[in-house]
Amino acid sequence: MPKDNPRHRLPVRLLGPVAVGFLLLQLLASASPAEAFVTANHTKITLDAVTFEKATSELAARAVNVSDKKPWGDDSREHCDNADYLTDEDNGGKPYPRSRLRAFRDLQNCAQYAYTGFIRAVSAADGLVDAAGAPVKAQVEVKDCKLDEGPDLKKCEVLDGLGRSWHAIEDFYAHSNYADKHDLTQKVSHLNAPGLAQSAPAPIFDMAVYRQDWSELNVLAKFSERLDPRLITGCYHNDEDAQGDRNNDCEHGSPRVTHQDDKRDYQGNGVGLAKDSTVFQRAQLPFSEGKTNFTQVMEQATAEIKHQWTLFHDALVSQYGQARADGMVKAITTDHPAAG
Repeated sequence: MPKDNPRHRLPVRLLGPVAVGFLLLQLLASASPAEAFVTANHTKITLDAVTFEKATSELAARAVNVSDKKPWGDDSREHCDNADYLTDEDNGGKPYPRSRLRAFRDLQNCAQYAYTGFIRAVSAADGLVDAAGAPVKAQVEVKDCKLDEGPDLKKCEVLDGLGRSWHAIEDFYAHSNYADKHDLTQKVSHLNAPGLAQSAPAPIFDMAVYRQDWSELNVLAKFSERLDPRLITGCYHNDEDAQGDRNNDCEHGSPRVTHQDDKRDYQGNGVGLAKDSTVFQRAQLPFSEGKTNFTQVMEQATAEIKHQWTLFHDALVSQYGQARADGMVKAITTDHPAAG
């Protein structure tokens, strides 16, 4: 069993605090642009969406990438995988091997994971400032973070929660058919799943809905009313789905829509849905004139994280009031926020 994560077995990795400028330099200077995505582009999406000062940027970059540092067999909720399904019409007139409900529960599982990180960040923010909204210096001027979902300095806890939430959301755009297009020259099938070409924000990550009603069935019903029934993500071989069943039929020759292509890591099936890198066939497909699916999902993921930051600020205002919420945002984004 490999020690790294074959989902993202690419050479650019964050193993500690790394200067953001260096990351972006690696992104631009790589001999092969196909090998400059995962860590560097999760970082790029996040930092293009939200403005942090330098030291905080480095911590935020680590936080959003920590989900890719786990060994193979990790929780698929963090990557929004295994929500595959096709209608009979899109599957050559044949029933798909799993139901729409099972696939939708995997989408729900990912959304709930993202919300859990979001609400952890909202809760931790309470310790960033005093009653008047002035920063608590010992909690906001940090040099390093554990990023292990455990107790830490409050700024670290906020970044850890947001990082895990945003990683799952960014992966949703890379791993789903929400914002891309299929190959229009070929018939729709499990080898060419329909692309929905939709724009951010995605209704499934409307955190306000979760704050109103955490009940799984009620949230599921609310989301199902707002989502295209053909919304899916790819099946990742040997992962467990939301029902706890291991996917042992997602390799080459599988009748399911897979995550990766048949030329990648675990030998996926035909053209998988993955757009983590320009090396994937789905990423290379044209979205519009002069734009590939890869470029499209990068843009949409960035727009989504901008929206998520707004939702986060709104939640802080709702929870703590405008003055304290504004102080919290300043404490999160600034390396050395001044009191008052």
